[in-house]
Amino acid sequence: MSDRPLPRRGEPARAVCRRTWRALFWVVVPFMIVRLILDLALDVRTDVWLAQGWRPWVLGPLVLTPYVLLLAAAATWAAALLVVAVRPATADEAR
Repeated sequence: MSDRPLPRRGEPARAVCRRTWRALFWVVVPFMIVRLILDLALDVRTDVWLAQGWRPWVLGPLVLTPYVLLLAAAATWAAALLVVAVRPATADEAR
């Protein structure tokens, strides 16, 4: 991934768009993979917990906490990648 986000003079704007989509891809795909793993793991664990007599009102926050943390991490990662993707070119890069 190029860290020179804005186009040089004459470079098409779609290059910036392509880099932005690539940055978003690297946020969405890992997020979905981790979410799938969490989904499968927590589905099995929730069934076990319910069978052991845990109350649903206790399980709700327990099950949702990893998702909230994952969403916060993905939002931070997305913001960082987008800042890099759209920051202005430095003087060295403009040459």
